[in-house]
Amino acid sequence: MAYYAAQGTSPVVFVDANQSQRQFPLSEVYITPNGLDASLAPLYSANSSSSPSNKEILDALLPRLVSGGYLTPGSSPLTLTMTAVQAGLLQCSIQASFQNATDTGLVDMTVTASQTAAGIAPGGLTAVLGSSAAKSTSLAWVSDTESSKMPAVVSQQAIGASLAVQTEDNSETAFTLEPTLAGADAQLVQVAVSQDPSGSTFTVTLSWTKTQTGITMASLLSHNPFSYLVTFSGAGGPPPVATITLSGGTAASGSSPATSASASIYA
Repeated sequence: MAYYAAQGTSPVVFVDANQSQRQFPLSEVYITPNGLDASLAPLYSANSSSSPSNKEILDALLPRLVSGGYLTPGSSPLTLTMTAVQAGLLQCSIQASFQNATDTGLVDMTVTASQTAAGIAPGGLTAVLGSSAAKSTSLAWVSDTESSKMPAVVSQQAIGASLAVQTEDNSETAFTLEPTLAGADAQLVQVAVSQDPSGSTFTVTLSWTKTQTGITMASLLSHNPFSYLVTFSGAGGPPPVATITLSGGTAASGSSPATSASASIYA
């Protein structure tokens, strides 16, 4: 089931613990796969120290309004789309996860990207990551001519503006990596290099992670803390309880431009 704004014939009206009549609009109530969500209504989290609290009253009332037919899902599902900044068939996996949602509609959000390229023969990394930022759909690209020697092992570390990985015998540079996308958050791109059990190939792991605490879904549309990797469009509602993975994305073909991977947060 998708997320829907609730619809009905009147606002939600209730009497709080102080015997005061309260009401809020249906636009602050959502019908979700996890049940009814009124966390965007300021009254929902008010009177939290009262007995019963507004939350306790509404958690009992709202399901009854649904079962009685007074609240029903809207005709169109809620849409908030996350789209990759890089167009094309991404070589890295991009995910967004949501945790610690509160009764006031706040949530902690983490966006991660990762790519593991295994079984690479010395001199073969450029063919995987690309020889320019424009030709790469990875988090990093190879910015110089590779050595034919095995690279040294590299524990996870930031690439920074540029990172030269030495050969196993430390005689020369095996390859140099640069972040594919520009921006301050390029500093979050990290790399690890390990040698495969065969001893003749190696594995490169690229990653990027950023967490923002206490945000609202609507704020992603006006202040996107993850703009290095993804954009957001549509309408924000209550925080989802999910991990979202981008999919799709196509390379340019003939007169058709490349398209970006995307995902609906409220699918």
